[in-house]
Amino acid sequence: MQFDFAREIYRKARALFEVLLGKSLELASLSESERSSERYKRIFRNSLIAVLAKAVVTLAGLMSVPWLLGYFGDEQYALWAIVATLAGWGSLLQFGFLGVLLNQTAHAYGKNDISRIGTLVQFVVVALALVGSLASILILAFADEINWATLLNFNRHFSHHFVATCIVASLVPAFLSLPLRVAQPILTGFQESFVWSLFEALTAISVLCCIWVCGEFSASILWLISSVAGASFLLFLVLFLYTFRVRHPPLLSSSLRSMRLSMGILLPLAAPFFFLQVGYLLINNSQAFVLAHFVSVDAVMKYAVLITLIETCVGFIFVTTQSFLAPLREAYSRGDIDWFRTAKRRFLFFRIGFALLGGAALLMLGNQIIYWWIREHSFVVNFDLRLLLAVTMVGSVWVSSVSEILIVMDHVWSQVICVLLNGCVTFGLSVWLAPKLGLVGIFVAFGGFTLLILSWVLPLILRPSEREWYKNLSELSRK
Repeated sequence: MQFDFAREIYRKARALFEVLLGKSLELASLSESERSSERYKRIFRNSLIAVLAKAVVTLAGLMSVPWLLGYFGDEQYALWAIVATLAGWGSLLQFGFLGVLLNQTAHAYGKNDISRIGTLVQFVVVALALVGSLASILILAFADEINWATLLNFNRHFSHHFVATCIVASLVPAFLSLPLRVAQPILTGFQESFVWSLFEALTAISVLCCIWVCGEFSASILWLISSVAGASFLLFLVLFLYTFRVRHPPLLSSSLRSMRLSMGILLPLAAPFFFLQVGYLLINNSQAFVLAHFVSVDAVMKYAVLITLIETCVGFIFVTTQSFLAPLREAYSRGDIDWFRTAKRRFLFFRIGFALLGGAALLMLGNQIIYWWIREHSFVVNFDLRLLLAVTMVGSVWVSSVSEILIVMDHVWSQVICVLLNGCVTFGLSVWLAPKLGLVGIFVAFGGFTLLILSWVLPLILRPSEREWYKNLSELSRK
């Protein structure tokens, strides 16, 4: 009897493992109703694992801030935030290739044309390896020529050489890992984003371990930056090998001639994704530099704490619903109108509902959450700033959601124009308002264009685009 019970538990555990981590059914061989069921199964699997992984990432991120402040102090934590922001700008060296690869993978998967993805993958890997190597050589050669300490207002706390070394220690592994990042769009395009979610959780745990070890041994922030960058590189390498050796081994077996053809496909398509990256970085990754240069290191520390809190909330919202996007793209390519419309409404409903809950919690319990988090009585956010943060967060989630649906429907250039305008306006307002209003000025700049312009312009672009698509498909089906 006991053995029967154990066998039953093992059978159910194995079935659950197959549902969560096993390979999916091929959509091309399924009927329309079976495809719908399989898509929702993938959304459930990816979302469930993404939520669990995001819980780990969130907990690790929340633990890291008080640990960083306690072990390293305000100034070194501010330097950590600046270096992390600078590493984010290094993503421009992807030149939009990863965004194209994600879209092309999902599109080819929807058309059951997997063979041509391999040529694109191999070209992107080689191109990013060359770019990353060249960027690493340049940063090693010229980093010490820039007076980073004065530029970032750290000259009262750190020497010029120390700041330059921290930047090099962060950027070189990030540049060298550029070709390894190809795994993420491939997994997402094949509707296997749960693997990426597990990778993010493992990365978050490794960062937390690095902080604890460096803090316990009283190491400087330089050692922490070096260890985190090295661990991230190794984890990207493991993910790359797992993706192309275990899950999709045929994708790295193309000829040089095919790679040349891939260049002709990728380069025109990559331009809008590159400009999108520039716009997003101006919106999200310029404020720390502005505060460091125009205000103070203390303002950078406070901004880093607040933006970590907001990004944790927004990141949780996005990760719980991100699994909708690849099936939406695949359904759009296949022309499944009814499923697309239903899934789009559910996608927006979940995103905005979670954003409203998060905004209400931030407004009503913001100071209590911050005190529970970092145990600092002097860190108090007034009601006006909390209201501004909550409204900005809800507006940003709404705009980002509509924007992602437009990208799914191939309306990329409209997004490029809106995001670039948003980035330029945000950066300009930040430079103008930060010296006068400090943190309030930064968050007014961050949300102004999004709330006043994009919150209604993007839906106006989406509605006629959907109607035109429905009309074209209806006419095609009648023929």
